[in-house]
Amino acid sequence: MRVILKATPATSSQSVSKHMQSTHTNVLFVEDNPVDARMIDRSLARSAHTNFKLHHVEDLASALVALRNDNMFDAILLDLMLPDSLGGVDTIRAIHEIHREIPIIVFTGMEDTDLALAAVREGAQDYLVKEHFDAETVVRSVHYSIQRVRHTNDERALRDARQQLGIGGRVQQAKFPKSSPDLPGYDIAGLCVPAEATGGDYFDYFQIGKKYFGMAIGDASGHGLGPAMVMSDVRAILRTLTTVYLEVGEIMRLLNQIAVRDLNVNMFMTLFLVRLEAESGSFHFCGAGHSGVVLNSRGEVRDALPPSFPPLNVVPEFDVTNALVDRLAPGETLLLFTDGITESHPRDAHDRLYGEDRLLSLVRDHQHLSSAELARQIIDAAREFALPDPPEDDMTVVVAKRLPG
Repeated sequence: MRVILKATPATSSQSVSKHMQSTHTNVLFVEDNPVDARMIDRSLARSAHTNFKLHHVEDLASALVALRNDNMFDAILLDLMLPDSLGGVDTIRAIHEIHREIPIIVFTGMEDTDLALAAVREGAQDYLVKEHFDAETVVRSVHYSIQRVRHTNDERALRDARQQLGIGGRVQQAKFPKSSPDLPGYDIAGLCVPAEATGGDYFDYFQIGKKYFGMAIGDASGHGLGPAMVMSDVRAILRTLTTVYLEVGEIMRLLNQIAVRDLNVNMFMTLFLVRLEAESGSFHFCGAGHSGVVLNSRGEVRDALPPSFPPLNVVPEFDVTNALVDRLAPGETLLLFTDGITESHPRDAHDRLYGEDRLLSLVRDHQHLSSAELARQIIDAAREFALPDPPEDDMTVVVAKRLPG
């Protein structure tokens, strides 16, 4: 294998400085005709603006060895008719068996339209005829071919990323309750709409022991794949704890302890946990950086339910006291929501928030709706408030109505 390393020429101190700052474009030049090889080398040497390094080999076997041993080539300038190849597109196929992504520019003495089309269909980026050769054409073709391949690879990577995010989003949505719980005397519904394919918001229903019905809503800082993965872990830990422990304060303390010890992320999570005794309507609750409200039968705020603790993963230990207790009377509603709803805003007006007052007014005006319909109305109104821009944060709401007796 014969290698020619061509230094970059310069015609002025300005061009020397410019080329010293440039990175070289490494081109594998596969050409068995020594006259054509010298013609290319001399022509490019006279082209002052190129920063090519030509690595010349004289046959296909040497080209394949070079590709196996060196991953630094940016492009291949390839003669299709080599002494050790079958010729035509078979030469391209042999290259692709070693390296599929590298841009190939065919450089041949045959002005054959059918062959040119076949070469491009096989993956060649360009087809240059030696008879019409000039340095400017080669330089332009190589640079454009490299850019096209990079653009294609970037688009493929973006499509793959979107596909993976879409899968992640479907997995996450599958973990949310698929329907309202079958709890006699109650109408309960939740809805989560992430700002991206996946989100950091969460809601769930579960049993606490054998006697109680549990609900939770949460929000990991940020949105997207990272917070979604964290909230998925929190969900799994919480569901495990609620099979063993009954006291919501103790459950929250242990959940925080595990999050600090095991999650190993610089991220906090708010969470509101409810343990409902369905027959009496009495419920114990505690919030880690998260609050809720109880509305009377007219849709007015009867009780604000404040946080008991800071968000999860902020302090190593919670000072657990008895959980707070409230009661849902027939006709009353427990409303839980994340700040993606109340902090929804047009992109150019960060100080104009949807706000809790608008939210509560909407709930009061639509108190007659079912919980599922009301949850959808809340999300739709907050999203519409941000138009024409998409929402910047995940939005989640849980509406738990105790039906009139």
